[in-house]
Amino acid sequence: FAKDRLPSEAVFLAPPIEGGRFRTLTHRAVVWDFKFPGYDNVRLAQWRQRMEDCYGRSELTGYDLWKAMDANYHSVSAAQLTAARDRYGAAYAVLYSDTPCPWPQLYRDDTYKLVVLAEEGSIPSPRSP
Repeated sequence: FAKDRLPSEAVFLAPPIEGGRFRTLTHRAVVWDFKFPGYDNVRLAQWRQRMEDCYGRSELTGYDLWKAMDANYHSVSAAQLTAARDRYGAAYAVLYSDTPCPWPQLYRDDTYKLVVLAEEGSIPSPRSP
């Protein structure tokens, strides 16, 4: 749906375990994924800040961190989503289907839903396939 109907320049917020796959399959930008930014301290700090902004702060590492981030994303708040929209330009979010969200849904299946993170009155319409 995202690849066929949403703008190619759109930025998405996606679950931490799916961000890289979503980015690869849809050819759309994501706010954060596990792709390592390199050994540049500035880029690494920015990468870490985006991770914390999107999925919460944690002192865990490895798979424990990944699980904690995913658990946090299941209950991401409207305020966190608004902050990702405002700070990183995320126009859409791929949320778990059971995650409460006040924004309009463009797509939904048993696992995920795709919502518009637009400000009131500025909701873009999807393109026809």
